[in-house]
Amino acid sequence: MPSDQLSRIIDVNSLAKPIPQSLLAARTAIQSSPKLQDIFKKAKAEKWTPDALADALFVNLPEYLESSENLWDISLYLADEYLQYGDKVLLVSTETGRAIWQITEDDIYIPEPVRREGSDTLAQPLPRLRPDLEGFLINWQFIESRDQQILQTLAKRLSSSAIQVRENDKRLLRATRKGRKHLAEVVEEELPILLPPKAGIAKEFFDLCVLETSLKDIPKDFRSLPPEKAIANVVTQVGDALSFNLRQDPFTTIKHQIMYQWVRCIARTLANYKEPESCKINEASVLDTLPPSFWISTPNTAMALRGKRVLPVIDASTVLLHTWLAPLFYIWIPLESYKCHSRELLNRWEIIAECEFTLHIKPEAFSLYQFTDVPLSGLSIELVA
Repeated sequence: MPSDQLSRIIDVNSLAKPIPQSLLAARTAIQSSPKLQDIFKKAKAEKWTPDALADALFVNLPEYLESSENLWDISLYLADEYLQYGDKVLLVSTETGRAIWQITEDDIYIPEPVRREGSDTLAQPLPRLRPDLEGFLINWQFIESRDQQILQTLAKRLSSSAIQVRENDKRLLRATRKGRKHLAEVVEEELPILLPPKAGIAKEFFDLCVLETSLKDIPKDFRSLPPEKAIANVVTQVGDALSFNLRQDPFTTIKHQIMYQWVRCIARTLANYKEPESCKINEASVLDTLPPSFWISTPNTAMALRGKRVLPVIDASTVLLHTWLAPLFYIWIPLESYKCHSRELLNRWEIIAECEFTLHIKPEAFSLYQFTDVPLSGLSIELVA
């Protein structure tokens, strides 16, 4: 959905829970009563608090309504809505009675006159919302309704309280569009602390380098490579939210996937910084004669390098890292380069996270090879940890 349209969705911050039909009746009364309209004008001029405006409505609304049931919630909601959005023209849901959309003059159009049935005269249709906007709102309302049903179903499985659901129970965030947007925002806040890794083969790789946020701390005898961009793309199928494993922590999983994709981008840049030496794997004396070391290679080569510590990276040359010369390289990542955004297309939810980095390497600490006789393993895997 376009961001300019989403920004005009109305979300009134209120603790009131008005009954829909009673709220609609109160709106109708306000539209037809100058006395009630004057209360809102006075509240604006004198800068009343929501409670003060709600009190005035609570006292005056009963003479216009057939029933006083739920009257305080109706008064409080209308007060919160008015003091948050003022005199803007709002579109109201006929199902909930709540405001859902802010309307501007550009949203309204007057259709062409149409011929009356059985007559040669023309009738002028009433003004209406633009068809594209009307379609957007119908789709958005459908998604909102579906997400609420999904939340209610999953909350029962988890025994989540109403407060947990309202306060964004992390276990349920993937299940709704609003939750997924919130999850992407939380992930973005965590990006600057994803590197260096805390465990696994990725940590061993970063133990051989120094991560810097300032160029002034990098020794001058290291060779600088051109700046590159590390991009991670995490895709989740969200077509059937009711099938999600609610015991899984999506927040931690997404962070790990981003981190490992970034690590592989950095390793690939290191592995391809110059032309490798072509040789056969069985003829490479480095496999047996050098001290314990660390390798970067394609998954097929990693299978052939049995007994070695290897970081598998697709489309990378085979690189031997001389660990005894550590630190072998510096990585400079400006803090302002961390970016993250999400998008949804059909049943796919994607989080794209990126950062810019520059490698400063010690050339004698790397040996690059292109093994010509590596057998295909027949395995196809994606490492996520």
